Amino acid sequence: MHYGLTPKDTRKFAYEFAVVKNKTVPENWSVNKCTSYDWLKRQPQLTLQQPESTSLGCSTGFNKTTVQEFLITSKQDIM
Repeated sequence: MHYGLTPKDTRKFAYEFAVVKNKTVPENWSVNKCTSYDWLKRQPQLTLQQPESTSLGCSTGFNKTTVQEFLITSKQDIM
């Protein structure tokens, strides 16, 4: 429903992580303060999707109260 990081945010995060871990990074990473687009393409374990707008109905329907009611009902049905 709500996506986390965008591809650009992921590349920035990966660069910051490499710097914190004192890893050697290419010069263009230091200039741009993020990894290259090619780096992201070489990471098949990262499945990023473009963020999509979430409808108001979905956002308001997925809240703490609604989820708690669902879990309580589900537990009663299982027992």
